[in-house]
Amino acid sequence: MNYDRLVASVRPWTEGRLGISLPEAGTDPIPVFAASPQRSDLLPLRAVRFGDAAAVVARSSWVQHLQPIVGGLHADELFSVFGTYELARVTLPDGVGVWGPSKYLFADEASRQTVGDHLPARVAPSELVDVDWDIFWHCFR
Repeated sequence: MNYDRLVASVRPWTEGRLGISLPEAGTDPIPVFAASPQRSDLLPLRAVRFGDAAAVVARSSWVQHLQPIVGGLHADELFSVFGTYELARVTLPDGVGVWGPSKYLFADEASRQTVGDHLPARVAPSELVDVDWDIFWHCFR
């Protein structure tokens, strides 16, 4: 299965969840769309990435505030812990956390690359002697 067929096979699911068509996703800037009113409380914020293109769908009251944040991020940053903190600047005042993300990864059997060990690794205190805690204030010590 090639990439285009994979995207075509998951398109109905993603478009049904997001309410936008996949060609609306972009790279520079990543677009932010308002969720339909009936979905905005059920799914207050969703983001999708296909290759380098991405899109964010959120409550309409957040769109104006999210656009400059999301527009200044590369997709790699958006889908990282850093991106989560940036999105939370907008969502937390309304009591919505974006701690996740919940990832749905799609691949065909031939192109899927699995990771050998999915368990987190515990880092010993001796490995953290050079950590700048002013930057990593949110991490466990």
